[in-house]
Amino acid sequence: MTDKKMKKGFTLIEIVIVLAIAALIMVVVFFAVTGAQRGQRNDARQQLASRTLAAMATVRGNNNGSLTFGAGGNDSIVAQQTSYLNGLNVGSTPYTVIAAASKPAGGSACDPSNTAAGQVGSTIAVGTDAGKDYAAVCTEGATATDGTWYVASN
Repeated sequence: MTDKKMKKGFTLIEIVIVLAIAALIMVVVFFAVTGAQRGQRNDARQQLASRTLAAMATVRGNNNGSLTFGAGGNDSIVAQQTSYLNGLNVGSTPYTVIAAASKPAGGSACDPSNTAAGQVGSTIAVGTDAGKDYAAVCTEGATATDGTWYVASN
């Protein structure tokens, strides 16, 4: 009877399979976390648009029903943003309120990386359309340039 020694350890194939499974898990977790973070930032943007709309209502209430835009296009709203929105940021990005040329369509495409007024991710477009105030923000999509407008309106 021959005495065979059993080798202890793993084969190269077993190690490669374990590493492949670990890499797959890391990729899945990375994309899940990225999507969750994007969702949280978009939720914060939507809350900010709604709070901006509320601040606009306060401006109207304090100004005999008038919503005036100053020389820069947004003086009264910026004052209300400072007082009522308390400098809310999304991530580390402070928001700027601008008077929009026209109301964007809710859910329509926008480019959050575009620096054009109203589309950059750190801008809230505000105005009045058909007698109703609105505040709109461009939210992030699956890619850096893929987003949709979220519009809060009273």
